[in-house]
Amino acid sequence: MEFQRRVGNGRLSEIFGAATIPQDRFLRTVGFGRAALSAWSHLPQGARRQIDAYLAGVNAFIATHRGRLLPPEFALLRFEPAPFTGPDVLVWVKMMAWDLSANYSSELMRYDMAAKIGPERMAELLPPYPEHGLNILAAPSARSTVRVRLRHRGSPQPPQSLVRLMPWRKASPPAFLPSPTCCLAAAGPRRSAPITGWSTAA
Repeated sequence: MEFQRRVGNGRLSEIFGAATIPQDRFLRTVGFGRAALSAWSHLPQGARRQIDAYLAGVNAFIATHRGRLLPPEFALLRFEPAPFTGPDVLVWVKMMAWDLSANYSSELMRYDMAAKIGPERMAELLPPYPEHGLNILAAPSARSTVRVRLRHRGSPQPPQSLVRLMPWRKASPPAFLPSPTCCLAAAGPRRSAPITGWSTAA
């Protein structure tokens, strides 16, 4: 749990030193911790009460197991965990959303291809998912929200932090991190909408 929240918040170097600065820089650039803080501030009271009850148990354990009663890794690394907070719980939800999708780079590539050769020729090279293909969404209207749409023009450029992550820009996340995805805002259990309004032409 301690490692997970440090990954999500980009705070590994506080205990591992300079070796994890690249990972922390990447994690803070994407902003999983900021997304968790924002999600916590908008979380319904019922969900917050459940998480608070969970946190009460976690923090009671920490408070009563200070020093030699904590797991040995804390003694080896010479630090003690701080109390956990609601955003500490949600930050791993954001990391899991990042890990459980893997299509942000392909969606950006499809958009760039459509801009250069047109959506029709791009669809011949990279056919979209079949209209009636197997999916987990029941309503057709729900399916339409996750189709890749390539008809938008005049859309904003992606943030430079995202441009730096694009594989064709010769950049990639640190090796130990979960695979990059379209879920930079970490939308939670439902698949986020495809990135369709950004181009790498900048």
